[in-house]
Amino acid sequence: MRLMHEFCSHRTTFKPILRFVEMKNLRSLYLFRLLGLVLIAGAFSTGCISAQQTTSGKPASGDVLQFEYTHVSFGPVVKGQTRDTVYHFTNISNEPVQIDLVSACDCTTYTYPEEPIPPGGKGTLAVTFDSSSKEENETLTVDIILKNVNPATGYAYVYQVSYDFDLKLK
Repeated sequence: MRLMHEFCSHRTTFKPILRFVEMKNLRSLYLFRLLGLVLIAGAFSTGCISAQQTTSGKPASGDVLQFEYTHVSFGPVVKGQTRDTVYHFTNISNEPVQIDLVSACDCTTYTYPEEPIPPGGKGTLAVTFDSSSKEENETLTVDIILKNVNPATGYAYVYQVSYDFDLKLK
């Protein structure tokens, strides 16, 4: 930058451009945007942000589980009521698949198979939603993290299922 500054100091027509480039706020904004792009690209490449299943029901490339559906709409729910649903999935890989962790909101309880699911095997994730602590309509997600590692990324496979409800106060 110093050489450019020395060059530009001799040419008065470049001074406004140099001031523009050297402005601290613009450099910070540029770095912030660059960092954002790098983080977003990294998230997509690691599988942190991905739609694990296409809308056609066919698995996305590299998947090991195929869900029959990934979203349920409970419709109207009176505060205090519970709703149940079951997400069905199939192991479409050539190796056993095992769920390592399932994570959800405190209003959600769940059960899932703890034993490995063989290739071609089927499994279920049973979910119960309790609306007692809710004050408004929401869409909630349940994260499913496998013990299996995606060889393309080096990270565990992560899936999400979701549900929504239309809360009716008593």
